[in-house]
Amino acid sequence: MIYTSSHIYLDYAATTPLDARVGEVVAAAMNEVYGNASSVHAFGRRAKVVLEECRELIAKNIGAETSEIFFTSGGTEADNHALVGTALAQRRDARKDHIIVSAVEHHAVLDCVEYLASLGFRISYVPVDTQGKINVDELQKLITPQTAVVSVMHANNE
Repeated sequence: MIYTSSHIYLDYAATTPLDARVGEVVAAAMNEVYGNASSVHAFGRRAKVVLEECRELIAKNIGAETSEIFFTSGGTEADNHALVGTALAQRRDARKDHIIVSAVEHHAVLDCVEYLASLGFRISYVPVDTQGKINVDELQKLITPQTAVVSVMHANNE
């Protein structure tokens, strides 16, 4: 938690201060490995090697496959990638067209499901109580064989 004389920062669900050690590694990488990892020139190939090493390290540390690790520029892009990608794949592969989200999702998620609704997906909103918690029984009632995605916020910055 960051304290100043007049401010207390509590929005760690959105972003956190950078650890100085991480900053040093990032700065070194940005100064030494600055090629476009999609380019075929030497700078790009070096960047691709470093990127893949990072992907492997992250996958190993969380028990995932490297093919499951995606790097995005931030939360909104990640929400779009996960929700839109999963919903479209589920509709294509399993003919599922139903999405459930909590009523208090971040606007990035709500914007995503509005977009998916414009593509013909059916959207259900699971309500929350005064503490912002969903009722699991209510959620279970909404799930059908056509449900492709369920998105429920774990922590709210508000």
